[in-house]
Amino acid sequence: FWIGSHEDDLFQETLAHVGSILFFLLGSVVFASVLSLLFLEIRNRLFLQKVLKRGIIFLSFFFRMNHISNDIPYDFSDVRKLTIPRHIAVIMDGNRRYGRSTYGFATKGHADGGKTLSEFILWCKELGVEALTVYAFSTENWNRDPAEVKYLMSVFEEYSNKILKDSLKHNVCVKVLASEKHLLPKHIQTTFDMLETETRKKCPNGFQLNLCVSYGGRREIAQAAKHLAVDVKSGKISSDDINEAIFSSYLLTSKADCVCDPDLLIRTSGEIRLSNFLLYQLAYTEMVFVEKNWPEFGRADLLEAIAEFTRRKRRFGK
Repeated sequence: FWIGSHEDDLFQETLAHVGSILFFLLGSVVFASVLSLLFLEIRNRLFLQKVLKRGIIFLSFFFRMNHISNDIPYDFSDVRKLTIPRHIAVIMDGNRRYGRSTYGFATKGHADGGKTLSEFILWCKELGVEALTVYAFSTENWNRDPAEVKYLMSVFEEYSNKILKDSLKHNVCVKVLASEKHLLPKHIQTTFDMLETETRKKCPNGFQLNLCVSYGGRREIAQAAKHLAVDVKSGKISSDDINEAIFSSYLLTSKADCVCDPDLLIRTSGEIRLSNFLLYQLAYTEMVFVEKNWPEFGRADLLEAIAEFTRRKRRFGK
């Protein structure tokens, strides 16, 4: 009797051990399954977030591109309806304001303004504009903080090299118009002289780009009158022969071989004044003032300005 009872206890103890092992294995399986499910859930969530993030980026890029393509009418049938000015003048205003609002530094905006000018030249050339005159630095700008003036001179030097390279590539002839050229640092004068010489030699009949640097309209007119008076005094020209055409030939723009006086003036940054720019040449120029700062100005803005020019009726006093 005792032996049988002992065997039963042994059997029950074995069953208990086996049950514990099976319970442990089952628990381990359940625990591993739960961990696997949690891992898969986390991975799926991360994957979904990644997919959604990429989808949002793609959609934003798609709509941005769609907006740009709608904003800029690349359809040449539309462009052909525009009256393209032969000569455009631009007051590139708002670089400092853009620099302050975008980077926190006013001077930083000048570099971005230089990039916009490089693109603007190509836009004009593609549209069939023959000449572009830009106000880069006025005689009044010499009164700015010396540190900013020094920085601007470095920008001129840097972008003169870029403009030279781009001009030779795209057939652009460059002329620097300076009523106070002697105020420019010698190395900047040398850089500008090289820019003029190289482009005139290799692109004599190309698109005309005039950079007004250390320029003032009143000073230009005064110098023209002075040179004309000298020629009258020397007998080179009679005072009776002086007319608008003769006087225009003494202006800086005549030395740039401009095709005509500007047909269209564009000024950015919302300011509505000429600021001593081309005072004689702008007598019958159509003027468009844009709220955007110069570095923000795009091809669509140029086309809109030309569209406004097309809507104008130029009667020249008739």
